[in-house]
Amino acid sequence: MCGRILRHGFNHINRRLRPLADKVRSLDGSHQIPLNDLFPFASMWVHIDYLRLDAMAAASGSRVESPEDFAAIPDAAWDDFVACAPEP
Repeated sequence: MCGRILRHGFNHINRRLRPLADKVRSLDGSHQIPLNDLFPFASMWVHIDYLRLDAMAAASGSRVESPEDFAAIPDAAWDDFVACAPEP
C-alpha cells in the first residue's frame, strides 16, 4: 500500500514538473529584449522627465538603436546628461 501511494505521489509530481521543465528549455539560447523593456523607468520617473529610454537617448543627441549603441555612449557623457536631465 505504501509503495503504491509513493509511486502515485511521484507520478503526480512528475506530471506537474514536466510543463515547468519544458518552459525552462524554451529559455535556452539567446534572446533579444528591447532596451525600453530592460531600463527600469518606473523607479526613475520621480527623478527625470523621460518615460522611455529611446526618448531620453534622442534628447541626449545619442543614436541608440541597439544595446551596442547604448554601450558605445561614453560613461562620462551619459552621466553628465543624466545629471542635467529635466526633472518632472
